[in-house]
Amino acid sequence: MEYEGHEAVVARLAAKARHHPLTPQEQDKLMRELAMMRMVCDTNYILNSGDKTCPKLAELEKILDDCRLNQAKVIVFSEWERMLELAQEFGQDVGAGRIVIRQKIGQSDLAAMAGIARENVSRILNDWKRRKLVSRLSGYYCLENKAQLEHEAEL
Repeated sequence: MEYEGHEAVVARLAAKARHHPLTPQEQDKLMRELAMMRMVCDTNYILNSGDKTCPKLAELEKILDDCRLNQAKVIVFSEWERMLELAQEFGQDVGAGRIVIRQKIGQSDLAAMAGIARENVSRILNDWKRRKLVSRLSGYYCLENKAQLEHEAEL
């Protein structure tokens, strides 16, 4: 589903909310759809692997160039298969098996991709950080052990 499809669902739920409170399930759906709209603005590839358009890459390249000039570290990660694919295509090996993904993505985005609650994403990421599978620096994630993450994605 493209941006317009998610937008239609959001519009329907917003119209419904004007007349009476949304149920918890409807509130969750609204938040998921808003997250999907945000992801599609970044790149539709997250949701549709056939569409590699990414309007934010040029902006990101400029930011990364600035970071390189200032010797700043930038680390990015995500856990689901589509993001592992992005890591292969847009990621950068920073040595010792670590991969930087050049897409900044939040827990809400990950939750929407996986179809689970953001709280569950938080729990999983905290577990993975504890197990040294991922790390986080300056708002970015880094794949510390891609092979193990791929194995967990298959489970």
